[in-house]
Amino acid sequence: MTDLLETLAEIAALKARLRLLGTPRELAHLRNEHILADLLAGATRRVVAMKYGVIYQTVMNVARSHERATGTKIPDPSVLRNESILAALLSGTTKLDVTEQFGVSPATVARISARHRRETGTRLPSSRHRTGLGPRDPERDLAVVHSYLETGRMHETGVLFGLTSERVRQIVLRYERRTGTVIPHTSNRGEKVPRAVLTCPVCGKTKRTTQPEKTSSYCKHCGRANRIPDEKIDAWIARRRAGDSWLQIVMAAGMKINESNRITIAVAARLAFHRRHAELRELWPRGLPPYLAKRVPAALAAFESSVE
Repeated sequence: MTDLLETLAEIAALKARLRLLGTPRELAHLRNEHILADLLAGATRRVVAMKYGVIYQTVMNVARSHERATGTKIPDPSVLRNESILAALLSGTTKLDVTEQFGVSPATVARISARHRRETGTRLPSSRHRTGLGPRDPERDLAVVHSYLETGRMHETGVLFGLTSERVRQIVLRYERRTGTVIPHTSNRGEKVPRAVLTCPVCGKTKRTTQPEKTSSYCKHCGRANRIPDEKIDAWIARRRAGDSWLQIVMAAGMKINESNRITIAVAARLAFHRRHAELRELWPRGLPPYLAKRVPAALAAFESSVE
């Protein structure tokens, strides 16, 4: 009996305390008043949500209710901050400096940059983190190329413009790609050696080198396929004609399952190189797979000619 009376007394005391605090609706109303006061004081919506332990949408609802009631919009400090960040990025300030200046995370700066690109369709000017040269300067890049043509040394050109040798090499290569000109590069011995253009006999890709007599004309993928002996490729073709799948051929060759493309590319490249067009049609009666037609264009051309 005594325990029951003590429990009832505790319940009565708890009800009295709740009456002093107010109903849950009154408590929510009091919390919203404090939220509104912080928003009017200039706090950001995310900071207010973290302070009162509510979701971001709750803070937005409080702000919208005040705007509908008064007809005035509560200024959002984050909008002004984002405008300042965007102005700093447009002026050429690096993203790292912006994060330190405004005390925001790199993800916030990246979101602002991506939003600007979506809205305007233009990219922000690129900046240099190490050299501090600001946005890319086409006139400076052209001067770097001309200086390199005169000196013939990437290190000396980099010293003149405050760049590394690797950066000078990148500028020169970009100039070659854009203009289509071939700039003779200097070897370690000092003489200028023009770079020769080699064309892959299988896929038609081109590459440039200063030592054409020591460099294979095959590209990376076709060269890998060309290193496989003819005996192996003929054995794979024979197994394929016998009815084995490419996966069975890969497993019989002791290769990994994900290397099946390597066998098909090697077979197609070798048949296309030796102009064995009829065998291409025999091995792939339904047509070449898309990945094979993309990796070995010569095989695709040979396949189409054999169909005609």
